[in-house]
Amino acid sequence: MGLERKSKVIKEEDRKTTAYHEGGHALVARFLPETDVVNKITIIPRGRAAGVTWFLPEERDFKYKDQLQSELAVAFGGRVAEEIVFNRISTGASNDIKQATDLAQQMVRTWGMSEELGPLSYAKGEEQVFLGREIAQHRDYSEATAQKIDDEIKKLIQDSYQTAQDVLNKNLDILHRLAELLLEKETVMGKELDELIHELRPGIKLPSKSLEEPEPQTEAAARQA
Repeated sequence: MGLERKSKVIKEEDRKTTAYHEGGHALVARFLPETDVVNKITIIPRGRAAGVTWFLPEERDFKYKDQLQSELAVAFGGRVAEEIVFNRISTGASNDIKQATDLAQQMVRTWGMSEELGPLSYAKGEEQVFLGREIAQHRDYSEATAQKIDDEIKKLIQDSYQTAQDVLNKNLDILHRLAELLLEKETVMGKELDELIHELRPGIKLPSKSLEEPEPQTEAAARQA
């Protein structure tokens, strides 16, 4: 993702947007089950990214539908936070949208995770993507089925977006405090995030996750603005 760019001059409005964007990713991940551990949230620019939320992916032989649905919601956490707080959206979620769309199309086309379509594969190659790119290629299903595929992908996206909205609307006070902390410190560790949540929600039972700080090379997944 590139080196930190601490010397870059950033408009305060953009810093604030980044703080809420990254805070949105982190809070959705922390409140939903079956998500990766939040390791670090930062609004220090890195490469082309204005900010990054680092996760610790758990090594798994398989991923399950509920886990993937949570991943989709986490992907939209940044955009949803911007929408709720500022009533406007930025271009910062472009990579999140692409990754979520790719994941949703794999769930439907490749892994048979659509109740409407059943356990069938509609993937003719990794180059086929959402919204009808296969039109120029051979396919062995009808236009009606193609429309159902697109509808199911869209439904996964819409449902995950709604999940992210539900989490952040219920915890808007925590989102504001987290954004304030990021604007002050620029970097917040996962353990600090948990301390903040427990301060504002005494007695809350969060999904059980390890918060041990890893070696830097284990930071293998990120959400960026």
